Amino acid sequence: MNDFNPSPEFEEKVRKAVDVPSAKPEFVNKLRNELARRPVKMKPRFILKPVWAFAFVIVALTLIASAPAAVNALKKLFGYVPGVGLVENSSGLRMLAEPASLTRDGVTLTITNVFVYQDRVELIYSVQGIASENDGTQAEDGISNPTAFCGGVNPGEFMITDGDARLRLPDGTILERDYTGKYPQNIFAMQPVYEAAIPADVTEMTFVLKCIPWARLGATPENWELPFSLVTVPAGTIVGEPVIEVTQPVDEEPRFFIHSRACFFSQSDNDP
Repeated sequence: MNDFNPSPEFEEKVRKAVDVPSAKPEFVNKLRNELARRPVKMKPRFILKPVWAFAFVIVALTLIASAPAAVNALKKLFGYVPGVGLVENSSGLRMLAEPASLTRDGVTLTITNVFVYQDRVELIYSVQGIASENDGTQAEDGISNPTAFCGGVNPGEFMITDGDARLRLPDGTILERDYTGKYPQNIFAMQPVYEAAIPADVTEMTFVLKCIPWARLGATPENWELPFSLVTVPAGTIVGEPVIEVTQPVDEEPRFFIHSRACFFSQSDNDP
């Protein structure tokens, strides 16, 4: 058997052929910061396989399409708010009266959504005006020097909570962000969830933030405090848009159309 001794030129061609381009530093740094901030979650024993999920969706859609009563019940339970998602229309729901905004040294922080349920508070805020060199997801030293930015940690270090917003109630109570991993949206720095039962008479809160997540420390405003007001949503009111609208035919039998990437089928008047 002949020995194969590849030439340096051949090896170089092979290396180029299998070489994988490096990810953009901005993406890598943002992903690393997000992962570092995520609460630790235990892997569930039960895993929902795609085929089971697909079967569940098929059954659910069929039942909903064939039962107007179920549709009406669903419409009363949830509303849809763009940028937020499903909003549960539970009894005693309170929400942000109007967006609250504060600008300091050219940086604007805006509270866009707040929903106070019986057992939790969901909040969403945004920030504009931070220069790219002071944004840890864009700065050149965002990866090499993560601790220069709010919430940044070196590999192997525990997460810090300086970039986690807190809520102060009128009586001085401070609400800390939930770290159990119970709420999916809570993995995002600017969508914190607070697990707490807020007294029914509370109509004002104060947003408290030590530093803006991923902002360069010392180069952007810190120690933010922004009060905001709440209003009670009347019982039965749909927040945002209805989740689903179904018009039931009058003069003909119901038809069911269920479409997915995997299949498309229908039940017509002549089908058994």
